[in-house]
This record gives sequence, C-alpha cells and structure tokens, in this order.
Amino acid sequence: MRDLVGKGRRARIFNLATVSVLLFVSVGLNIALARRVSSLKASLDTVRSEGRLQVGATVPVIRGHSIAGAQQTLDYGDVQIPTVLYVFTPQCGWCKKNLDNLRALIYSSGSGYRLVGVSLTRQDLKEYLAKERLSLPVYTDVGDSTRATYRLGLTPTTIIISPEARVLKVWSGVYTDGIRQEIEAYLNVRLPGCCNPAAVDQSGPSS
Repeated sequence: MRDLVGKGRRARIFNLATVSVLLFVSVGLNIALARRVSSLKASLDTVRSEGRLQVGATVPVIRGHSIAGAQQTLDYGDVQIPTVLYVFTPQCGWCKKNLDNLRALIYSSGSGYRLVGVSLTRQDLKEYLAKERLSLPVYTDVGDSTRATYRLGLTPTTIIISPEARVLKVWSGVYTDGIRQEIEAYLNVRLPGCCNPAAVDQSGPSS
C-alpha cells in the first residue's frame, strides 16, 4: 500500500515537474518569437523608409521636358513658398480616383504653395491633361537619376519641398482620411478626400 502511495506521489511530482518545464519552455519560445517579430518589423520599417524619400533630405533641381517637349528645369529657389510635387501617371487607377483632390490643390495653389506635376511617363500625357482639364505645369522624362534620388515609383505621391530644396513632407497614395487631414492642415486647404481607406492598398502597384 505504501508503495502505491509513494508511486502516486512520485507520479504527481513528475507530472508537475513536466508541466513546469513545458510551461517554462513555452514562455521562452513566446519571448523569443516576440523578439523575432519585433526584429522583423524593425527590418521591414527600415526597408520601407529606405525605399522612399526621407523628410529632411536635400534634393537637386528636377530637369525634364514639358508636355510640348521643351527642356525645363524646376528650381525650388525660384519662389519663396513651398513647392508641392504631385507625382502621377495617366494610366494610374488610384491617380484617377484622386483627381478631385488634385483639382482642389490646383484651385487653392498660389500664394501658399506652388503646385507642379511630375508624370513618370509621357504616354497619353497630353490627352490625359486635356481630358481631365488639369491646368498645372507638368514635368516628364525626368531621367533615371532623378527617379532614384526622389525615390519615384508609387503613384500618386505628394512631396512638399522648401525653397531651400529640403523635403518637408511625403505622402504616398490617394487622399484617404488620414492623408487628407494632414495635407489640409499643412497647406491650409479643403480637400474632398477619396475612397474607403479599407479598400485602398497604398503599397500596391501604381497602375
């Protein structure tokens, strides 16, 4: 009888020890997993930040062509107000959804900021501007070095640059509520906004 009781106690002790070890291992694994996730997130954030133009960076002038094909240079020091670069392509679906916001920026530009369009392609550009009745200066054929320096790729992208050629703000994507509110506050404008934020993949392709 005593042997049976002893065996039972030893079994319970063994089970408790096993559970304790398993619990300890589980906690350790969870901590390690949390650290790994945090590390991956930090790496991803770094990749994302390195993939776009950084606020505070100083940028060179933009050299390109007008829609008529004439060479032109955008020098930020030509004016004493910030320059807003609106980067787009005529084929970009999200750019089309953002047209009302672009029109609002065009309407409000003047004493507070200068608005300049940058099209990443010449294809259908002249027809697009005429069809959508967009009256703003547009640069195209900007060259690979400019694309690399300005991290041009996703469209639409909105970049604000000071007269000293310093990057003040960068927004990638259509003007959903968060972006719209920030741009309204920064430029002192009213914008119609765009789309359901949940339906917009800001990291997707530009077309």
